[in-house]
Amino acid sequence: MVDDAIVCNIGHFDTEIDVKWLNQNCVSKESIKHQVDRYTLKNGRHIILLAEGRLVNLGCAHGHPSFVMSNSFTNQVLAQIELWTKPDKYPVGVHFLPKKVSLLFSST
Repeated sequence: MVDDAIVCNIGHFDTEIDVKWLNQNCVSKESIKHQVDRYTLKNGRHIILLAEGRLVNLGCAHGHPSFVMSNSFTNQVLAQIELWTKPDKYPVGVHFLPKKVSLLFSST
């Protein structure tokens, strides 16, 4: 790994990066700014850790704005209604959302 590699977690859990080991085995830890820490390792190299190893989109970007989440969930619900009400039209598989449903979503 290159010196000053920026490490972050975009997985589903806070266990992707062994932050406990890093804290126990570093020479020093410097807070560069909020949610950005620079660890000095015993070999003199450095790692920059974002959001304390937690999910970076939540820790550093304050998650998803409620408007974006509302749009996403609305689109998903409309797709589920379409699938539920017209099961014969959609065999098992991946399908594009019909244009009329997409337009209904964009007009809400």
